[in-house]
Amino acid sequence: MEKVLRFKPAAHKKNQKKWQRIFKNLFRLAFLSLLVVIICFELYFLVTSTSYFELRKIRVDGNQHLESNSILKFAGVYPGMKMFKLARAKVASQVEELVWVKSAHARFESFGELVITVVERKPESILFCNNFFYEVDKDGIVLVKGIRNIDETLPIITGIRLDSEHYEGELISDSNFQMALDWINNLKDFMIEEISEINVESDLKIYFFTLNGVKIYPGRFDKFRSVYPVVRKELDLASKGKTNIDYIDMRYDNEIIYKTLTKLTQ
Repeated sequence: MEKVLRFKPAAHKKNQKKWQRIFKNLFRLAFLSLLVVIICFELYFLVTSTSYFELRKIRVDGNQHLESNSILKFAGVYPGMKMFKLARAKVASQVEELVWVKSAHARFESFGELVITVVERKPESILFCNNFFYEVDKDGIVLVKGIRNIDETLPIITGIRLDSEHYEGELISDSNFQMALDWINNLKDFMIEEISEINVESDLKIYFFTLNGVKIYPGRFDKFRSVYPVVRKELDLASKGKTNIDYIDMRYDNEIIYKTLTKLTQ
């Protein structure tokens, strides 16, 4: 018997609609992909070929000794630079390579404006050693080597013997020198303006010279600070020319020794 195959219109339409949905979805996907490519291209053009994402303003805060242009040169930034190429941590680390910069921080103040804030090292004293002058900060970092541009109002540290020459940016770690720095830092809040020289040969041989030429053997710092008001009176008399003190020795417990060359009449 001959078998007759009959065409079913409903099944054919169902398959046709299925393929239509598939083609529509593929078309939508292709269109969305093209749209994403166009958007990415436009964004790339906006970022790389326009001035919208460029640095418009750069400001340096906190610098007293260094010029802003010197800091910007080390930072490696400039107006017109693309912001997406800028690594703020790298900018700060490059600025910190400057001898006078103790720390640095870079941030965006507003869109297109970069602010670099620095904390500069401050000269605290001058070390005279091996016929060299070194202007140093409180940590012992050499800021200036040589007599030129040195601040002559700073106290001078003498009596130190170094094994080698030091250069700007280096740390002087000699123990006697660090002891002198400790004295200077401790004297800041009440006497350092009156000190012209600190001589340290060892922990048992420390003495100061005041601006009036009075030599002081301070002994222990805790004792020196506690009896300083008494010593202050004698120093005031010497500054007024009423006494002529050669030295004041405070190295012994329970006594202060004054050596007067000549006592002047009032």
